[in-house]
Amino acid sequence: MERLAGTPKYMYVLGFSPQDLKPDGSFHALTVKLVSAHKLDIQARTGYAAPDAKELARRQNAPREAEKAGAPQVDETETKQITEAIGIAPATKLEAHPEAALVPAPTPEPPKASSAAPARTEEIATHDEPVTFKAQSNLVEVPVIVRDRQGHAIGNLGQDDFRVFDKGKRQEITKFSVQKGTPAQARVENAHASGISNGAIAPPVSASRFIAFVFDDVHIQLEDLPQVRAAVERYVRSSLGSQDRMALYTTSGQIGVDFTDSREALSGPLLKVAPNPLAPGVYGSCGTYVSYFQAVQIDQQVGLQPTKADVTKSLALRVAVEEYPDFSTAMQAVRDAYSSGLQETRAALATLKIVVQRMAAMPGQRSVVLVSPGFFVPPDLQKASSDLMELAIRSKVLVSSIDARGTWTLPSFDACRTGAPASTIQDEAAFRQLEAEANTDELLALAEGTGGTANRNNDFDGGVRNAAAAPEYLYVLGFAPQNLKSDGSFHSLKVTMNSGEKVSLQARRGYWAPKHAEDPLAASREEIESAVFSREEIHNLPVEMHTQVTKSGDKAKLSVLASVDLKLIHLRKADDRNRNDLTMVAAVFDANGNFIAGTEKILQLRLRDDTVQVLDQRPPVTITTNFDMHPGAYLVRLVVRDAEGQELTAENAGVQIP
Repeated sequence: MERLAGTPKYMYVLGFSPQDLKPDGSFHALTVKLVSAHKLDIQARTGYAAPDAKELARRQNAPREAEKAGAPQVDETETKQITEAIGIAPATKLEAHPEAALVPAPTPEPPKASSAAPARTEEIATHDEPVTFKAQSNLVEVPVIVRDRQGHAIGNLGQDDFRVFDKGKRQEITKFSVQKGTPAQARVENAHASGISNGAIAPPVSASRFIAFVFDDVHIQLEDLPQVRAAVERYVRSSLGSQDRMALYTTSGQIGVDFTDSREALSGPLLKVAPNPLAPGVYGSCGTYVSYFQAVQIDQQVGLQPTKADVTKSLALRVAVEEYPDFSTAMQAVRDAYSSGLQETRAALATLKIVVQRMAAMPGQRSVVLVSPGFFVPPDLQKASSDLMELAIRSKVLVSSIDARGTWTLPSFDACRTGAPASTIQDEAAFRQLEAEANTDELLALAEGTGGTANRNNDFDGGVRNAAAAPEYLYVLGFAPQNLKSDGSFHSLKVTMNSGEKVSLQARRGYWAPKHAEDPLAASREEIESAVFSREEIHNLPVEMHTQVTKSGDKAKLSVLASVDLKLIHLRKADDRNRNDLTMVAAVFDANGNFIAGTEKILQLRLRDDTVQVLDQRPPVTITTNFDMHPGAYLVRLVVRDAEGQELTAENAGVQIP
């Protein structure tokens, strides 16, 4: 058991590029031999599946057979339901007044009715519109962790120490930063530090560490749950301090506990975490069932409506047929696995995206700990996985993973296989090994791509501690790809050291190029959402934010005033008017970083030439957004972007409602 729980002292990784590889989806058996005559035991990968180019192209441009047959799909409505189920919806409902008042005042005065002349009202107007932002840049960020031969993190490196290759071509590093994790002892001291005394007002957000535990209950098995669930509970009870906030979510949406500093609020729901597959698998003769990976392989190789003659063409199909009493039962199991597996993978990725978005506005250390046995991400969902990593990197949220299976053995070596032919056992052993690697790969990719850790042994207590902690040193390298084609292709990344020193590098594997056909409105919405849920302050536009709190009896009103100096705004002349549109979003977050409410406005400028000539003599205009508030500490976020110059300003302000 000690050998199973640990990691090998030495592991060799051999790589090769197959010659004349045919993209036919076939299985390629591998054999590794030593050149010397030494008789040694070798443990190695048994094989891999070749890609199926034609089938992938067909799947990308035509509906799947399962979809044509009415297979359930996860759409925006279902994603919204997941959001509400896990508690990411606004924590407190506040009423936001959509009206905007044009106030000619540079300082935060009480909102007044505009006294501007009718001509000016025609030239300047505010109203609600869909966001129409354009992407600021095509910067690609690559998180990197560097360790020496003893496994210790290296933290004294600079930009010139790294080289980044995009599809084998070296790129110029244009952005470089080092994120330093807080030592464990310092975190303990901070966790038990006393709060503010002498009646001082607490800061809007007092917590400095946020950890979200996400249990992948749509994939996890009952036998894999008790140990890792108990390890998470022990960690919560021993490590949750006053400066910490922890949350609990499940990919099924059945359980959701928002960020809290209460151990009791987390312990009860933790004990209720249980497997919740969308559709239980139909078990075969040895207690196994057709997996989503297996169903996808069958679909790529022979389709979802194969005949008995196709069994010889697909190892995945052959393994499935051997599990069930008759061919028709096996085929129904394959189609069910394909339909439910697609939904479950989408649900897992959607939940993780929602949690990362939820954490983007929080200060300090932000970590997502995914507890999962692994799940397969097919080619057409790999872009969604890459977008999730991109969002996490941009939001400075680490995603770590814990393999709920710990150290496991292949089911093909179970005692029930003893009476089966040797060829049957060999076939299933090869396929199940390939399947296990494919399922585990997503857990590794999420950790490698965001700077997190991946735990794959039986030390669940240590795995939870490592996953919840930030790396001691995390380098983030950024570059702008040269001559990037918008063809939707995958770009593999490689990071090396200039010195050639032998170190261990953990880095992002790659990214997907954009597509020409991408919806610009969808991209715009994603950008504004990312900006609102970020904590970064940017000052590229002549905009200042002020806040004001007024009370009338038991009611309180928060006014967010955006003061815009029009004489410094870029204008474009068209149709005898000087034009620009400024999109403004005011958002409110509570003391734990929960999104409360937000309002978007469009400031439309259609200025005549004579108006532009006297802008130097006029004070800035102020756009006011009002929120009805409850007592408490809040964080206000203002994001402004102009359409013509494509510049962005983002500011934060803390407010206390008595």
